[in-house]
Amino acid sequence: MSFIEITAVLSNLGEIIGAIAVVVTLFYLAIQVKHSKEATEANTRSLEESRNLALVQTYQANLFRKSDYLVRLSESPMLSTRLKYRELGYDALDSTERYCMRMTILSQVADVTARHYAMEKGLAPEYLEAFPALLRGQRKSWEEFGILPLGDEFRESFKRDVARVFSEQDEEVAASEAAQPSEEKA
Repeated sequence: MSFIEITAVLSNLGEIIGAIAVVVTLFYLAIQVKHSKEATEANTRSLEESRNLALVQTYQANLFRKSDYLVRLSESPMLSTRLKYRELGYDALDSTERYCMRMTILSQVADVTARHYAMEKGLAPEYLEAFPALLRGQRKSWEEFGILPLGDEFRESFKRDVARVFSEQDEEVAASEAAQPSEEKA
């Protein structure tokens, strides 16, 4: 065999070995991609389970906190002042009772802001639906006790959402009042 023939055979053999190496490399990469995909899916499931656990723990903590609050409220000397305010209104309270109620309401506002922050971070999605109704229920007392307008100690996103809910409430009241005269004429 001549040198040229040997070179041609070796060249063909090299091409065959190279092709086999490419196929083996592709097979190896396919296996690695499959394992990587499985690991990513497992991590995603784990993260979702951790998020769900955090939501459950947040919900339970809220329930325990609310339960504890109700027990403390029933035993509180503030109960009579709160009942007096609820039944007779702001003007029926003396200055000490007004001060105590303002501090109580500020404590409630702090709780609302904490839940709002959790809602923004996705940890209290159920609060998203309850937030407007909660604010609407608190508006009168916040106004009477000088909590509104909200000061610098509150986050801007909280103040913006409060303003939005109260603006919507004002629009609903205005629309309701505008509809009443036309109903009375009919």
